[in-house]
Order: sequence, then structure tokens, then C-alpha cells
Amino acid sequence: MSKLSILNTPIRVGGIQIKNRFLMPPMDTNYDNRDGTLSRKQYAYYTERARGGVGLIVTEAVSVSYPRGLISERQLNFKSPNSTPEFHDLTDSVHGFGCRIIPQLHHGGFMAVPAYNANEQSETVEIPADYTIMSVGQRPVGEELYQALLEKGIPTYKIGDAVEQGNFRSATRAALEIAYRI
Repeated sequence: MSKLSILNTPIRVGGIQIKNRFLMPPMDTNYDNRDGTLSRKQYAYYTERARGGVGLIVTEAVSVSYPRGLISERQLNFKSPNSTPEFHDLTDSVHGFGCRIIPQLHHGGFMAVPAYNANEQSETVEIPADYTIMSVGQRPVGEELYQALLEKGIPTYKIGDAVEQGNFRSATRAALEIAYRI
């Protein structure tokens, strides 16, 4: 047996059985419709990955507080009334190939782009020109990042505020109830 043959064996993650160990990570396609709904091109994109044999797809970022907190001009969301049937169709299509699908729930926090957020600053900050974000390998994370921003005098948006507002909670509920029936 080849060392790589394990990739084709099923795996259980929590209570979910995945047909193999091939996972497609979230990647921004920019295929979404401008209102944050799923486009036919995006539907075809994910369906083709499932047809190709991927065991689990993690979709690109799905906004938890649309239209705020966006880092991309086009970003999926569950807020549109048209989202429900589209996501149901996508889930059914992907499941037809034995593939599982989950959303990457997302809020841009201080990295949100004001131009994509009706220029609202309530959930974004302006990074001063003299502030250099370090490379990923050196970038502080979590509390360290928050403290680094405070020390530089940069106003911050705490992701906990989004959780308190119920944005992540309601997006998770939507993912489970209306779209990603795992």
C-alpha cells in the first residue's frame, strides 16, 4: 500500500463522515453576484470540485454582517432572500458527488475595506501610511495583534463586538438551517 493511499480513505470529523482526506480550502473567486448571492458560475465552480473528488469544500468568505465588514467587493452572504434556494441547490449538487461543504464565516474587522462598506468606518479602521503590517510569519495574532494596534494608537474593532451582536451566531444558524445541510 502506498503512503499516499491514506488520502483516499474516509475520515470522521466530529459527527461528520468525509469520503476522503482531500479538502478544498477557502479561496476568493470573485464569482459572487454583486449583491452577495451565489452566481451560476460559482455554483459550477464548486460543483466541478465536488465532481473531481474533493471530500470537503470550505467556501470562500461568507459575510456575517453584510454589507459591513467586507474585504472584497463581491462577498457571499446569507442575508438576501434569494440566498436560501441558491445555497440549497449548491449543497444538494455537491452532496450528489459525496462531498461535504461548509462556509468560511467571515468579518473583515480592521482589515475591512471602507470602499466596499459604503465608506463606513464603524467596523473598520484606517491604517496609517507609516504602519507596516508584518509578513505572516512575523505578524502578531489575537491579543498580541490587538495590543500592537493599541500601542501604535490605531483604533481597533474587536471581533467580540460582532459576536455580541449575534452576527457569527446568526450566520452559523443560517449555514446550518438554510444552506449547508451537512
